Amino acid sequence: MKRLTFLAISILICTSAFAQQSAGSSKDKTKHAKAEVKSRGRCPLVFLNASSGLNNNTGMLGVGVDFAFAPHGSVDLGIGLGTWGEKAYLGAKYYLKHCHTGWAFGGGVTYSTGEKNFVYNLETVYGNTEPVNLNLLSQTNIFIAAYKYCSVGKRHNRFYLEMGWSVPVTPVSFEQTTGDPLSDNSVKTVNFISPGGLIIGAGFSFGVPRKK
Repeated sequence: MKRLTFLAISILICTSAFAQQSAGSSKDKTKHAKAEVKSRGRCPLVFLNASSGLNNNTGMLGVGVDFAFAPHGSVDLGIGLGTWGEKAYLGAKYYLKHCHTGWAFGGGVTYSTGEKNFVYNLETVYGNTEPVNLNLLSQTNIFIAAYKYCSVGKRHNRFYLEMGWSVPVTPVSFEQTTGDPLSDNSVKTVNFISPGGLIIGAGFSFGVPRKK
């Protein structure tokens, strides 16, 4: 009988201690979650971007800014260097998740300045390859794209991938200033490096903390 009484008391003590520990652990987790939310702050209104890729919005290497005008929406713009001179764009995105993460879909307009005295070794109509001078004329495109944003760290920084399609609004145009006439294959090569077609991009996006 004494053993049963001792066992019952021991079980009650252990159960009480476990319950208190669980309650304390739950409170600690809640405090930790609140502290983490507080440390992360509210969703940023501005993101600074750096990106690269094929037919990327800002070319082979560029920078941009996202202005978050709504919890699920943003307008963005940027500049960079591409295969057709300097490149600039203006676009907008809609995010499926709050605070501008996860999947997003958007579109916009890109403008490539072109480039004067662009020297390239190209095949001519005579079958030989020689350096020729080209003036790449400015070009405007429209694009649609899907984005996947993944949070990095604790300050609303993001890594993202982009895939989409770009279509020229103005025709691809260039002027040859030196050298023999280009072959059809060379014309296709020049058209290939012009803005347009499949978009594959990647970049980092840094959230600017909001003032408390």
